[in-house]
Amino acid sequence: TAQLNETLKGKLTIEDMDPTLIRGFPGIAISLNNVLLRDSLWEVHKNDLLKAKHIYVSVNAWSVIKGAPKIRDVNISEAFIYLFVDSTGYSNANIFKLKENPDTASKGKKTQPRINHLTLTNVDFTLENLSKKKHFHFGIVEVAGEIHYNDSGWRANVTLNTLVKQFAFNTDNGSFIKDKKLKADLDFGFNKRTRQLTIPSQEIDVNGDDIDFAATFNLHDTAKTYKIALTVDAIKFGEARSMVSPNIQSKLRSIDFEEEIEVKAQISGSLEKRGDPLVHVAWKVEDNVMTTPGGKITECNMAGSFTNAANPAMGQNDRNSLIQVPRLTGKWNDIAFTADSAKVLDLIDPLISAHVSSKFPLKKI
Repeated sequence: TAQLNETLKGKLTIEDMDPTLIRGFPGIAISLNNVLLRDSLWEVHKNDLLKAKHIYVSVNAWSVIKGAPKIRDVNISEAFIYLFVDSTGYSNANIFKLKENPDTASKGKKTQPRINHLTLTNVDFTLENLSKKKHFHFGIVEVAGEIHYNDSGWRANVTLNTLVKQFAFNTDNGSFIKDKKLKADLDFGFNKRTRQLTIPSQEIDVNGDDIDFAATFNLHDTAKTYKIALTVDAIKFGEARSMVSPNIQSKLRSIDFEEEIEVKAQISGSLEKRGDPLVHVAWKVEDNVMTTPGGKITECNMAGSFTNAANPAMGQNDRNSLIQVPRLTGKWNDIAFTADSAKVLDLIDPLISAHVSSKFPLKKI
């Protein structure tokens, strides 16, 4: 503990430490109890970076002897992890900017410990950036990961079971997938040269709906950006609506569909700048019943799209949002009709335009 505190910009305290010889055999294993990690400005903000009831660590004994420690297992349970950036840009993660040791640096290349298996059980995890108005909060039931290292970086497989409490790219507009259960078995990798974390397309379970998920996070010092792609072949409209942020939900409450629809979405933006992410959504409806303020549209078929950046120069916001439906067919009060070029521009003061055509006996009206 004394050696670690010499290198951290903060303070680590461990109430108790026990060897767990049988569990770690033939390696070296210890159980740490009531672990507390605080950065150097804790007295100012009073937020613990890590408060864990139990941390189990298993290390390959031979790797320690060779001077290249390999941590076989790390298990953190009954813990709170809170990473934050305050309104001035200060982050409590600065504790990990290790103080340089001249004696170690002079020996040339340093070997970082490598973790092979990481497990989080019953962990409350928060990542909050007050200066950028971003807030991510997860109630982790269990996350179990296996990590493999190579020359270019590392690859990992992670099984996760968590409750998404907050997933807000802009706290002014609220959270995406708020209070949704998320389960997945994800493969992803990190390239240390490009500083890119890539999650290839794979299936995740969000509140019982199977969604195809892919993401890229660019973590280079010059630009930190992200891009998330979601595809679901069949989902209830109400469930899909509940996954977006409240400012978008409020514009969609007046419509609904009786049967499932197909949806594709892309969300992208900066991890550093304030403001809404760029959102593109496309949907497809086949032989459905659409409920609108003007009544039901039966035998409804259409494809449409939404963007919150109709004019790229005006940024991402409700004023600059556009809904487009190139073609819609259906029946209203048993009157068949076709609509094309339908548009809704500006979700604050909507301007609606459409071309509608129909052929029917006058007595129908």
